[in-house]
Amino acid sequence: MLSIIVLDNYPILRYGINNLLRNNFEDIQITEVESLKDIPQFEKKIKPDLIILGINDNSRKQDLELYYAVKQFFPISPVIVYDEIIYDFKTLPYLEFGIEGYVLKQNNPSELLRSIEIVLTGKRYICNAVLQNLYHGFLLEESGLARKQLLMNLRNQA
Repeated sequence: MLSIIVLDNYPILRYGINNLLRNNFEDIQITEVESLKDIPQFEKKIKPDLIILGINDNSRKQDLELYYAVKQFFPISPVIVYDEIIYDFKTLPYLEFGIEGYVLKQNNPSELLRSIEIVLTGKRYICNAVLQNLYHGFLLEESGLARKQLLMNLRNQA
């Protein structure tokens, strides 16, 4: 049986994800959790195969603390984060710390299903919109560094 925890403080989002999962996976146990304080009542009862963690328009520090706390309760369970908006400064720390999946709340539900299937095989998944944003951010950073280096070289040659 596939065991998934859906942690999000919005009941409608948890309900929607619960229905999506039940309609697409057979033999599944879904535990809905509103907040971190609710986890201890489930911690000993279930061993989740996956955790789906909804983050909202909080500070990066708050969201990362939530992620760390979830990993303390369930250190070997992979986590898929679903976020409201693409923020470079919020996405990178999750990637640096080994998040297994990252999708956006605006994505089509099939994107979440795809991320689950991929993460459950032991691979990582980042939705295309986040990848494109990161790619363009790195390109801008790299081109800015390249321009600075070129200007320094030209000044040194003069």
